[in-house]
Parts: sequence; structure tokens; C-alpha cells
Amino acid sequence: MDWIGFDYHNYFYPAIQALLAGESPYINTEIGNPPWTFFILAPLGLLPFTWSLIAINLLTISGLVTFFYVKGKKWLVFPLALSYPFIVLLSNSNLEGLLLWGLVIGGPIGLILLAVKPQAAILIGLVWCVKAWKEGGWKQLAILITPLIFLTVVSIIIFPIWLDNLLVFARRPDGGVINGFPWLVPFGIGLGFLAVRRGREDWAAAATIMLMPYLRIQSWAVALCLLILSYPLEGSIMALSTWILFLKPTIDK
Repeated sequence: MDWIGFDYHNYFYPAIQALLAGESPYINTEIGNPPWTFFILAPLGLLPFTWSLIAINLLTISGLVTFFYVKGKKWLVFPLALSYPFIVLLSNSNLEGLLLWGLVIGGPIGLILLAVKPQAAILIGLVWCVKAWKEGGWKQLAILITPLIFLTVVSIIIFPIWLDNLLVFARRPDGGVINGFPWLVPFGIGLGFLAVRRGREDWAAAATIMLMPYLRIQSWAVALCLLILSYPLEGSIMALSTWILFLKPTIDK
């Protein structure tokens, strides 16, 4: 059972514990998430590890269920929940659940949650920014992005090591092992432009996957959620077909 909660056990729970002890959460150079991640998760650090592990996975599952519930397509939970990326997400107990809640909540808070893992959602945030500007001009855009900018500036001042960790994290040699980087970058650029112009969150999520130099399989869950929502049949087939990646032995090394 040691494989359950690998990421949470080795990276996130110790970081939360360090924060609660008044220390920097960046005790490991492989932690590149922004500081507000650990403030959001701080209540979980008050729990024993096993209960905290259960809580982070419940956060992810509830985010998935709520996402499809508010979109009025509850049955689409099942193909995503049975997909290989989502199973890996739960087994590693990673943080994509916060991004799913970001999609549900939207607005400034949603954007802050998407920024927890920008490698999985950065272009979705850009789509939101362009939409805000089109709907309400600079005022609406400022309402959307000001809290995130404020948190980013404060985070850099208090935890400057965060950016160093982020750069180390992005340069990991096995970073593009499952997203086709850099071969899919031209397609990602083209799809990203189309997504921003047409306000398509699903295309933006797919383009983000193609463009990131570091992306693990569990981060596909965010894009798959949006693609299944837009294309229920095709997206469901795509999600369930991801199990072919299980045959690749290097995918989670």
C-alpha cells in the first residue's frame, strides 16, 4: 500500500506541516506550487497523515462530482472517474482537485485555484481574462486578476525560493515524458490562439497540455473534464482510452 498517496506523503503533507511550524514549505526543491497552495491546505495539516490523505482525495472527488453536477451532466462523472489520469491522480493524491474546484467557482477565487498548477490550466486562465475584458473592459479584467497578482507579489517577497524551485521543477529531464513536448508545441500554439479567440476553455486546456515542458499524467484530468463536457461521446472514449498509457512502464517514474 506504500504507493497510495506518494506525492502527498513525500511533498505536500511535509510542506503543509512545515508551514504550520512557521517554516518555509519549500523544504524540497521538487515543490513548485505557489505558496498560497499550502495556506489553502493548511487545515489538512492539522489531521493525522492518513486522515489528511483521505481528505485531499475527497476534495478531488467532490470537485469532479460538483463540476459535472453544476454543468447539468452528472453521468459524465463516470468516464472521467474511470480514466487512467484520474486514477493516477487519486493514487498519488496530487492537487488537481483544487483546479477542478477552480473551474466550478470561477472568478478571482477560481483563477487563484487554477494557478496552483499552471502547467495544467494556464491557458484556461488566459481565456477567462480575455472574456472578462470583452464583457467589462479593463475594470472587469482588473477584478479578475488583481487578487492573483497581489498574492503572487506577496508570495515572491515572503518566499523568494518559490521561483527558484519552480525553475528547477520545470527543467527536470523527464518533464515531457507523457505530453509530447516539444513535438506538439506547434499544434499547442495554434490551438491556444483559437481557444483564446473563441473563448474555448476545453481547447485551451488541451493546448496547455501540448505546450508544457513538465506535465504528469494526472494533470490531464483537468483537460479531460472540459473535453468530455463539450464532446460527451468522443471525450468519454478518449478518457477511457487513456488506459493504453498504463502499458508504458516509464510513465510514472
